[in-house]
Amino acid sequence: MKRDLSAVIITNLMFSFVYFLPLVVLPLYVKRLGASLWLTGLVISFYYLTTTLFSIFWGVLSDIFGKRKIFLFSSLTGSASVLFITSLVKIPLLVVLLMGAFGLVTSAFRPPTLAIVGTLASTKDRGKFFGILSGSTSLGNAIGSFSGGLIAQYISIQMGLIIAAILAAIGAIFSLVFLRNTDKEIDTHFTMRSVWSELKKKLIPTSVQGSYVKKTKLHVLFGVTFIRYVSFWGIWTLFAVFLSTILGASDFWVGFLIGINFIWIAIFSGPVGKLCDKIGRKPMILMGLAGTAMVEIFYALSPHYLWILPVQILLAYSYSSLENGSNSYVTDVSPEAQRAEAMGLLTTCIFGGGALGGFLGGMIAQYVGLPTMFLLMSCLPILGFIIIFIKLKETLI
Repeated sequence: MKRDLSAVIITNLMFSFVYFLPLVVLPLYVKRLGASLWLTGLVISFYYLTTTLFSIFWGVLSDIFGKRKIFLFSSLTGSASVLFITSLVKIPLLVVLLMGAFGLVTSAFRPPTLAIVGTLASTKDRGKFFGILSGSTSLGNAIGSFSGGLIAQYISIQMGLIIAAILAAIGAIFSLVFLRNTDKEIDTHFTMRSVWSELKKKLIPTSVQGSYVKKTKLHVLFGVTFIRYVSFWGIWTLFAVFLSTILGASDFWVGFLIGINFIWIAIFSGPVGKLCDKIGRKPMILMGLAGTAMVEIFYALSPHYLWILPVQILLAYSYSSLENGSNSYVTDVSPEAQRAEAMGLLTTCIFGGGALGGFLGGMIAQYVGLPTMFLLMSCLPILGFIIIFIKLKETLI
């Protein structure tokens, strides 16, 4: 079991590099190709739109077939192909469309990965292992950010995409070879008709099938997760452009300032995961929402890019708190047979918020400017804090 947990965490580390490098460099790339702030925002927004549409689909399929490893392999293989093609494109609208394809293939990775960790880890260690998984995600994101900035500064953005594609292919091979006991036993023999029937039942649930979502207040957590990520990705979609054009940061500093946040997340994830098992899920979620609002206000008021450095520590702690608290809460209350489905729903809310946030962020910034847009977006996590405080009940007893 520990070997499988280690293998999925290493695979997740490689995937996180592959997934995040394009999110850092492509907004800069299309802006320099002459795109407006609105079209620049669509680069990330369209990625999250397709991720939103397909995350629950892949999560349900992995529950139906029980073959979770193949989804990790397919996601990494598809990512390698899309990134290589994107490295050859110099038309902003085509980059937007390819990022949609990138969202389609990467959305197959997260739900089965979270389900694997949630199933293999015992209840008393679940927060710890989700913390380690979150740490590996953050470390991969940090390496992707640093590498993206360095390669963009000294070689080219296209070369960064090619390197990410190569690592995706390596990660696909690694997952195929080293992931062993990650699948669940399925007794039913499926045909195309029966699979379609199962998908309809899952994707269009009846009141009985969806009862665990309402009964356990998951719909409250999902809703707050959605509005938090509308706020967060409304800002982060254009954050690299903000650092470059408003605060005067070079490509290296853009990558560094984004990447240093994920270094801190990697540092915090383990201790925060253990804290989640001690003080509960709800306090961690509340700290994550409050910290998000504070960070976004600080961004808007920063006069120089170096002022961003200290606030990245608070952002890292906020993210770790929210990630571990939410993942642990969902795993606590969802049935094991529907765990990947529940994680898919959580992921759908995260990426759905990213899709709407990127669209709104670009549109609002086009008219009022980036700093004012940041301040407006900070109202959403404050609203989420109030809702969670009133509605959500603690699951750790």
